[in-house]
Amino acid sequence: MRSDGRLVISRHAARAVRYQLARFCEWEQYKHGEYNYRITPASIERAEQSGLLLDHLLALLNKYAEHVPPNLVTALERFEQHGKQGRIEQVLVLRLNSPQILEELRASRAARFLGDPLGPTTVIVKPGAREKVLAALLEMGYLGEISSDH
Repeated sequence: MRSDGRLVISRHAARAVRYQLARFCEWEQYKHGEYNYRITPASIERAEQSGLLLDHLLALLNKYAEHVPPNLVTALERFEQHGKQGRIEQVLVLRLNSPQILEELRASRAARFLGDPLGPTTVIVKPGAREKVLAALLEMGYLGEISSDH
């Protein structure tokens, strides 16, 4: 068991043990005689929908893992209480030269195309609205562009 939620099980481990642990994990790969899995929010939710409990996973890990990282135990306990507590997503970000421009944009009819603010001059642009936001900026007298930089 690794602290990043990865689980490596030897091909020599009992098939029943591999099966029980795999029910809580996402499959990654079989490499060099080892089965590689990862514990993820989606894999835990799927296990719970099948009637499995996190206590069962913890009992299996305590019984069969050489070491159960404390951070993983904490993360599983927090997940059980609160669900997933973080998410990485790709978004479009509008960066403006001044807070005044953002205030004007928020006061315009284009406000519905804006999501959460990220700072005084940055805001998330809702999916599918980038051209509409650029058009709104132009109507207000500001030129903007879509950056192709990654």
